[in-house]
Amino acid sequence: MNKSFIIDVHKKKHSLRIAKASGFLSLSKDINYIFSNGDIISKKGPVFKTSSLIAILSVKNLFSILPFCHQIFIKSCSVDIFFYSFNNIKITCEVLADCETGVEIEALFGVLIASINIYDMLKYISSELTINYVKLEKKIGGKSEYKIK
Repeated sequence: MNKSFIIDVHKKKHSLRIAKASGFLSLSKDINYIFSNGDIISKKGPVFKTSSLIAILSVKNLFSILPFCHQIFIKSCSVDIFFYSFNNIKITCEVLADCETGVEIEALFGVLIASINIYDMLKYISSELTINYVKLEKKIGGKSEYKIK
């Protein structure tokens, strides 16, 4: 018998939970950028600002997309998108909550959604876009802590 259920966290103590994830989106060399105030302006609008907003909204609503994730009250969510090198955009997402469960999936999801939205907003320019190296950088709180050195 296959049984699915949400992990029972009611006996866990509330504690501060922080997670930070990052990833990269590689652009083709032939993309001509239209810059304005540190953002790329595409036919669909400002790429970084739009992607940051979509990522934050997605983090807050992750429970409605992944049914085994708990609905948690996010205290803070920050998304940073910037040019890391000539053809690489770096995306980071840090999530903070005071709850019984971790927020790693929320942070990873924020990076992925921002990356997918950037891809969507720039795909008309080039099909040579690649989402790379999405990873958890740190996890604070709960039973274990994790940090990339």
